Amino acid sequence: MSARVPVRALVSGVTLGISLGAASLAHAAPETVACIAAFDDGQRLRGERHLLAARERLLACARTECPSEIRSDCANVLREVELATPSVVLGASDGDGHDVTDVHVDLNGHRIAAQLDGRAISVDPGKLVLRFERAAGGPPVTVEILVGEGEKNRAVRTVLGPKSAVADVPKEPSKVPLHEEKRSFIGWAAPIGFAVVGAGALTFAGITRLRLGDEVDGLQASCGTRCDPSERDRLHDKLAVANVSLAIGITSVVLSAASWFLFAPRSKAAPPQSALAW
Repeated sequence: MSARVPVRALVSGVTLGISLGAASLAHAAPETVACIAAFDDGQRLRGERHLLAARERLLACARTECPSEIRSDCANVLREVELATPSVVLGASDGDGHDVTDVHVDLNGHRIAAQLDGRAISVDPGKLVLRFERAAGGPPVTVEILVGEGEKNRAVRTVLGPKSAVADVPKEPSKVPLHEEKRSFIGWAAPIGFAVVGAGALTFAGITRLRLGDEVDGLQASCGTRCDPSERDRLHDKLAVANVSLAIGITSVVLSAASWFLFAPRSKAAPPQSALAW
């Protein structure tokens, strides 16, 4: 009999402890019960990877109305959930590539953005089905993405509407106006001077050679091989003068053409209007 007494006492003590614990929980303040339930829900939702819902429940148990022990544990779990919660930044453009903001976006059937403002939106990890639609009308566009835990500020963009019917006309590069200088005095005098000298020398050479040919024919007809040597020397001298004049004429014409291009005015970019004003 003496061995059974401690066992019965132990069982009675455990039963009494459980009863007292249940009684104390039943008589706890409603705020404490709600805090404990919120903490339990937050941890369960976190395990199910419903991080947005878990955050809402953990915020409820992190309030100052909750006991300090529960509030501390809840805050620690809340920080872990916020670090694991991914976010996306939504954007859209029209067919011409211009950004548009009059767009509402639904995620898995729930509205997450009434318009686009460039702000990050928290989402649950996993496969997301985003539906973009402009308020001005037009067919919606559905975008499917896979977002991982802890992925922050994931850029998600789409194009709404077709490209404008009017094709973009490529703009011609702006042409810099050219300012052409006037031909200088040397630019006129040198070509004209060489041209006059050349024309005169060529004319003299041509006339001299024609007359020389007549004199040679006349001398051969009158004396043939018995002509005076001085006459032949005179004709050779005239021929030499004609050849020199011909060379001078050709050289002068070449120099006239060369100087025309050498002293030609150069085209320069016109100075800006602001510079002209000075």
